[in-house]
Amino acid sequence: RCHSIPAWIFWTPMNAILGFTELTSKMDLPSKALYNINIIQKSANALISIINDILDLSKIEAGKLEIKKEVSNIENLIEDTFSIFTLKAQNKNLFFDISLNKEIPKALIVDEGRVRQILINLIGNAIKFTNKGYVKVSFNAKANPKEDSTIDLEIKIEDSGIGIKDKDLERIFAAFEQQDGQDNKLYGGTGLGLSISRKLAQLMDGEISAYSKGQNKGSIFTFVIPHVEIATSLPNMDFKIVS
Repeated sequence: RCHSIPAWIFWTPMNAILGFTELTSKMDLPSKALYNINIIQKSANALISIINDILDLSKIEAGKLEIKKEVSNIENLIEDTFSIFTLKAQNKNLFFDISLNKEIPKALIVDEGRVRQILINLIGNAIKFTNKGYVKVSFNAKANPKEDSTIDLEIKIEDSGIGIKDKDLERIFAAFEQQDGQDNKLYGGTGLGLSISRKLAQLMDGEISAYSKGQNKGSIFTFVIPHVEIATSLPNMDFKIVS
């Protein structure tokens, strides 16, 4: 079991490392020294990502991570997410697309930061484990007849990557676990992203599930948040949202 860890224990030395490497990289240094500095910066940023995952897992396990819902513009969320991954997909010659069902209201009350975090983990994995073909993301909504002011939000991430073995479909959601036989030198990772994503989804009363179409035929991850409230307007806007 993880215990709550004060962030300053990590961030004070990490800020120093990043700060001084940034200053040093701007000095008039031999190319070999600049190359070494660049490696240090990349390694430090990778370490920050791991630290963030560990801190989040620690907060979740300690029951200290709160879901903070607010009015969010779903179209802005999609645009931001698309911009984050477009270049990565292009660098691998992948077709990357995000589609939004027109029936989804623009203004929803969700924890946008945590939804974004989950999407970054799921889409990032899809691109990482796909060497050719596509990564497609779709946003859909299912109305709740008895609750006119809510929808069930469903986000699917489908890829044509390496797929997942049937016996690993649940294992990959455990902390520090990865698919059996995964090439860590090729793909890297700590085995925390999916575990944290599922726990965050569950804190929102949602769920994440995985389905594989077979080895080297890709996989589909489905992220569902039930009973998402529809807002009457977007921030700083005065028009009504039609559900």
